[in-house]
Amino acid sequence: MIKLKTIKHISASIIIYTTGASLVVYKYLNAEYSLSVIGGGAFMLFNFFGLAFFWWLIFSKKSVAWPVFGMIIKYLFLVALLWSLSQALWLKPLGFILGMFSLLFAIVSERVWGALKNRAGPGFSLKNLLR
Repeated sequence: MIKLKTIKHISASIIIYTTGASLVVYKYLNAEYSLSVIGGGAFMLFNFFGLAFFWWLIFSKKSVAWPVFGMIIKYLFLVALLWSLSQALWLKPLGFILGMFSLLFAIVSERVWGALKNRAGPGFSLKNLLR
């Protein structure tokens, strides 16, 4: 089961990566692409919170029916949201996809950081790791 600490780290990483990508895209392209990156990052943050919540419900309860029903409703909502966003004139698909990749980057960086932390043992710090 995923720990609350891990959920917080991944959520913070999504926000950081989305903000950084949005600023870079704003500097080199334009505001519409930057808004699309923010939209994609927010979409994936919402999706991640939904997944974490429903998996927590599945693992904490004996009945699986209501959490699975909730996940189905969540995905129907997300599909409807994607459909309505695809009709928006300001949304740039490339920027939105870049924002969606923030979840992938966040999960990979959390796993790599955890592996490095486990390898370094007690008293872990980035300074000691880089020596």
